[in-house]
Amino acid sequence: MRDPHSAGYVAAKELPDGAIPPVDVDGNFIIGPTHNADPAMSAQNDVPRGTVIEFTMNSADSKIYSGIARDPNTFGTVDPSDPAKLVVTTSHPAPYTRKVAVYVPKQYVPGAAAPFIVGADGPDGLLFTTLDSLIGSIEVPALALSAPIVADIDAGSLREGVGHIRGTAIPGGLGTVGLAGHRDSFFRPLRRIAPGMEITLTGNTGTYHYVVDSTEIVTPDKVHVLYIAQRPALTLITCFPFDYIGPAPRRFIVHAHLLSAAPDRKLIR
Repeated sequence: MRDPHSAGYVAAKELPDGAIPPVDVDGNFIIGPTHNADPAMSAQNDVPRGTVIEFTMNSADSKIYSGIARDPNTFGTVDPSDPAKLVVTTSHPAPYTRKVAVYVPKQYVPGAAAPFIVGADGPDGLLFTTLDSLIGSIEVPALALSAPIVADIDAGSLREGVGHIRGTAIPGGLGTVGLAGHRDSFFRPLRRIAPGMEITLTGNTGTYHYVVDSTEIVTPDKVHVLYIAQRPALTLITCFPFDYIGPAPRRFIVHAHLLSAAPDRKLIR
């Protein structure tokens, strides 16, 4: 959701949290609770940033639709033979312009197929910053686990995906990659994980395949689970017990080592 006070939005009166507009007053109102900004919507120094290309599109350059406009202060009338139609006699050909912004992820390889998002109402810088924070994805095929990897482990980030623990390696980097997730959402399937299962991380430089070595249950203060291993490693952390009601007293840890980085090393530049 964007700031309702952004340029181009309809002017509206912001009401206090919990208040509703009076039933006998017309107008536009902003209602609902005030939410703190998600950290993922602020640029992070250690998160790779994509490229944003902006340009202006002019309908006069189109061979299909050159544009249309209606004279100021004029309106249509209802078609007497079909009330569902509006008859407008004051429209005429006229060009228009639209600002377009294209976001290119840092890891994009020129010429490769890629998904895209179309956003209305002009360039949205907050959207691009949020996309930067989606630094990868994790999959455990044997558990049907699939989730995005976001750039932090605060409450807002963990609602959006599995969080990258700051200070640990990023997918594809040297050292131990540390990821944390909630036991009642993205990491719920970890209750069934076992040694030998494969874990796939897709990051800024490719796809990395890990194999589970072991699991353990520790207290929250046991930070040794994130120590750098002798070989590239992955540590997954979630709360334990999985069915505990309330703040869980222990942590469930998954240890895995890097099996291979092929065949996606071509992504490294």
